Amino acid sequence: MPSQLSKGTTFSNGNTYEDTDFNNLVDSATILPGAISEQTQAAPVDADLFLYRQNASSLLKSCSLTQIINGFPTNAAAATASLRSLGTTSTKAAAGNDTRFPQFQNGVRMGNGDGSADTIATPNDVAFGVTDLTGAPTEIDWAVGNVFIDDMTHSKTYTWANRHAGRTIVIIFKLNGHTATLPAGTAVASVGTGTTFWYVQITYTSLGTIGHGMLI
Repeated sequence: MPSQLSKGTTFSNGNTYEDTDFNNLVDSATILPGAISEQTQAAPVDADLFLYRQNASSLLKSCSLTQIINGFPTNAAAATASLRSLGTTSTKAAAGNDTRFPQFQNGVRMGNGDGSADTIATPNDVAFGVTDLTGAPTEIDWAVGNVFIDDMTHSKTYTWANRHAGRTIVIIFKLNGHTATLPAGTAVASVGTGTTFWYVQITYTSLGTIGHGMLI
C-alpha cells in the first residue's frame, strides 16, 4: 500500500543494515493521504468511532459520532453560535414553513412580535412618533421622524442632521414670544400674522431645503 504508508527505510539486496535501519522502518514511517481517501466510504452511525488527539493528555483517543454531536453547544444564548432546535423562543430556530413566514405578502411585511403570522403594514404602522425639541435640543434629525414640535422656552437657532433627498418633514413651533431660526440656506415662505404657532413644512431635494410656513 505505497499510497497509504511511506516506510522509514528502503531495503536493497546486498547491503548491510544495522538496528537503527530496522527501527526506522517503523519509527520514521509516515501515513499518507491514501490511508483515508482509499477507504470505502460509508455514512457514519451513532456508535461509529473516530480517532483524535486529546489535547489534555497528548494521547490518541477515540470517540463516537454521538459524542462528537453532543460536543457542540445547543440552544445557547441568542448572540452565541450554536446548534438550534426548532421553537419560538430567542434561543430556538424557526422552521422554513413556519406560519409566521408566509411565502408571499402583497405589501410591506410587518412582524408582530407576538408569535402570530406576519401581516401587511398599514399607514399607521409605518408612521413615526412626534419628536419633541422642547428645552435644549437644537438639532433636527430627519432620520428619527417626520414631525417635530418645540414648545419654546427661549429663542433657538437649529441645525439639520441626516437630511435625505425626497424627504419632507413638518415642524411646529409654539413661539411663546421667542424666535425660531432655521439653518442657513433654508428657504421658507410664510403666510399669516399669528404669534402663537409657526407651522413649517420642508422638503429636501437637489434644489435645496425648501418649504412653506404658516403663522397661526
